[in-house]
Amino acid sequence: MASLSFAEELNLNTLLTNNLRSHLGEMPHLTGLHNELEGLVSQGRLLEDQRGFYEGQLRHTNAQRRELEKKGRELRQRLASALRSSFGLDNQKLLEFGVKPRAVRRRRPKPDEPVLEDRADAQ
Repeated sequence: MASLSFAEELNLNTLLTNNLRSHLGEMPHLTGLHNELEGLVSQGRLLEDQRGFYEGQLRHTNAQRRELEKKGRELRQRLASALRSSFGLDNQKLLEFGVKPRAVRRRRPKPDEPVLEDRADAQ
């Protein structure tokens, strides 16, 4: 059998306490257990309310963090651009600031074109 969620357990406990309340006159020996379960249901409702509140707080905090990351990224990019402008795009001094310099492209020398030379000799 699959386990029940906290909310489902709480609903079952609430159902039991509410329906048993009208029968306690007939079964007075259950009064102590009924009262104890009612107390647990009250605590459970309070915890569920707190959980909802803190989930909302967490969502708000995460939204603030995302906004802070975005602003930080924008400022870092602006500063990196300013440093590249000051030092040059491929200056190794940029590494000091955590900015990658532009990679220097190394071109391969073009191989000699013997086909063209052969044509020149043929004429």
